[in-house]
Amino acid sequence: MFIRALTFLLLLVLPSVFCRAQNCVMFTRDDGLSSTLVRFLFEDSGGMMWVATENGLNRYDGSRFTQYYHDPADPNSLAGNFVNSIYEDSRGRLFVCTHSGVQLYDPFTDSFSPAALLDGQPSGQVSAVTERSGGELWAVGNTLSAIHVDGDGLSLSRLPLDAQLGYADYAVEDKDFNFWVVKHNKGVFRASPDGGVTAYLEDSGNDLLGIVESLSGDVLALSYTDGLMKYDAESDSFSRLPYGGDRTGVRCFQQVSPNFFFLGTDSGIRILNLRSGSCREYLPRDGQVNLNKFKVYAMCRDKDGNLWIGAYRKGLLMIPAQRNSFRYIGHRSLASDFIGENVVTSMLRHTDGRLYVGTDGDEIYAVYLQLDEYFQRGQGICDILRFFLPHIQRNVCGVRPSRAAGGMGVFALKLHPGHRSGVGGIGG
Repeated sequence: MFIRALTFLLLLVLPSVFCRAQNCVMFTRDDGLSSTLVRFLFEDSGGMMWVATENGLNRYDGSRFTQYYHDPADPNSLAGNFVNSIYEDSRGRLFVCTHSGVQLYDPFTDSFSPAALLDGQPSGQVSAVTERSGGELWAVGNTLSAIHVDGDGLSLSRLPLDAQLGYADYAVEDKDFNFWVVKHNKGVFRASPDGGVTAYLEDSGNDLLGIVESLSGDVLALSYTDGLMKYDAESDSFSRLPYGGDRTGVRCFQQVSPNFFFLGTDSGIRILNLRSGSCREYLPRDGQVNLNKFKVYAMCRDKDGNLWIGAYRKGLLMIPAQRNSFRYIGHRSLASDFIGENVVTSMLRHTDGRLYVGTDGDEIYAVYLQLDEYFQRGQGICDILRFFLPHIQRNVCGVRPSRAAGGMGVFALKLHPGHRSGVGGIGG
């Protein structure tokens, strides 16, 4: 009993000491996610978070997931379950790119247009969509195509540059109207406004995983082996961004300011500071999450500043931008799972410093509320153990008291004169 009580105390104390509640949230298939193989994350203009996976598309509205799958009998279902990316154009239209083509999402019917045909035939894989400065929509994938929106449907037509820019995975247009694409292991290609195409990093052996225009207008390419690389117009070449630390294993990145980036790697997240040239490990304040065990394949920072992470074979993690002043106690917490999982029906704070929690059918629990206050007065962990162990042995610190309540549902707790507690319930 003593060892169990000591273990319980450590679980209660240590998260409070080292990571006062930021409350990271992990979503898995048990929470409604279609797959833990997350490929891409996107927040639309309406605040919905879209999660593209290798087995279906998910929309999270802040409280639950809606799943979308391919149904061979329904042409307005998802074209294919392997979803590559989602893109929203300047008119608020949402395009979904899959291994089986590109579709337009209809929010009014909560369905999709049939997969766009390319010159009357199935297009095959579409990796990404991007909007050109003139409003044209281009799709990259098995072919480089122009997207035509015909009412509620889509069609594709092959572009003249397809012979040189086909079979691409990522694309972006820069401020000078150059169109850039990445072909995984074959390099980066730039189509200039005059139609000329220039190739870069063809023989570098880089495993290229993305290309974007940064907040400062620089074109950045992502390499799994070399990290972030920047294009220099004067030398017409790419070079590594100057920063220290391990550069390998980078799978995705998210720019949060002109000088700061989050880098998603095979062993968590690093924070890149271009101003100082440093690259350090990112440690969220929620001690229940060890990011070193995460292979980060996708990241998205939403409008509220929350960081969303797609972790390979683990699921979707949300790290809040603001620290939560509430501390959760209940069965969903690894550290504070000591009041069962029944509905809480009443609470009473006693003058002895304990919070008595009445539940529906699971009796009464007592939680010692002064734990954090005690630590804030400067006491060390050994002092806390010496102070609380006697209380634990008397079932005071978050351990259920004796079965005096008889298993009844407790619906009222009251402190009477003389500091005596009264219990009102049913079934006891």
